[in-house]
Amino acid sequence: DSAITIKVKGVGDESCGGVPCLSSTIVKGSPHVQALCVVPVSVGKNVPIVIDVNGQESNGTTTNSFSYDNPIIGSVTTSKSEGTPITITGQNFGPAGACYQNYFE
Repeated sequence: DSAITIKVKGVGDESCGGVPCLSSTIVKGSPHVQALCVVPVSVGKNVPIVIDVNGQESNGTTTNSFSYDNPIIGSVTTSKSEGTPITITGQNFGPAGACYQNYFE
């Protein structure tokens, strides 16, 4: 048996960089071996899956990709006063952090 390293590159916003699997498991079966990868909470669509086996990387393509669940807006709270925050709650927005962009003006 050989130890292999599985990495997923391109998860989430490009400015956040590549993010490796949180955990990976090799499941041996007949006739194939299956690699299971648990990825961290993030956002993205058609994220290429790149597998690194002992330093040799597969070609990441949208054919071999996955997408995170679409965001679901539960509620929007606004105020009539100018300059006050808008609060949007829901699910599947991704992790908290600096990877988000403000597209509102």
